[in-house]
Amino acid sequence: LALSEPICGCCVMHIFLSWSGQRSRAVADALHWFLPGIIQAVETWRSEDIAKGSRWGAQIDERLEQTQMGIVCLTPENLHADWILFEAGAIAKRKSAKVCTFLLDLAHTDVAPPLGNFQHTLAEKADVRKLLGDINACGGDSFRALSEERLNEAFESHWPRLAQRLDDARTLVPPVKKKARSAEEMAEET
Repeated sequence: LALSEPICGCCVMHIFLSWSGQRSRAVADALHWFLPGIIQAVETWRSEDIAKGSRWGAQIDERLEQTQMGIVCLTPENLHADWILFEAGAIAKRKSAKVCTFLLDLAHTDVAPPLGNFQHTLAEKADVRKLLGDINACGGDSFRALSEERLNEAFESHWPRLAQRLDDARTLVPPVKKKARSAEEMAEET
């Protein structure tokens, strides 16, 4: 599907995966594999899907305008990341789009507004299954939703691998930010 073509809402649900930081990216990558593997009428998109040489800002803006759902992958390190807030806000301003947060190593109470205003999904089996059910149901009559039986079968089949990928993301160490040296420290050194 070319980016400039109109999105056919009757066939596919487009989900924008928003991330910032190493662990959040690993969660987005896991969801990029998982969601279309369960519901084939779902197409996920991440910034990694931008072709080399493309104008990345224009492509992100276009995808944000066209998406029907955004999943914001949150970790303790990126709760206040500018791009996360920008992308969530861009999706939220569309009345027909939904924004979900996906929490890795966070509780509901850890997320303050504006992101705290959205429904959260914990990186746990029961909550991820609820998210899938909501995605499957929100496409409307023309969306090729799965029956509950097929959704449950696909979920149970794919869950162990997603759980492993989420566990792997938990073990990634976020990069340590270097403390900026003060002018006095540098002057003392000379």
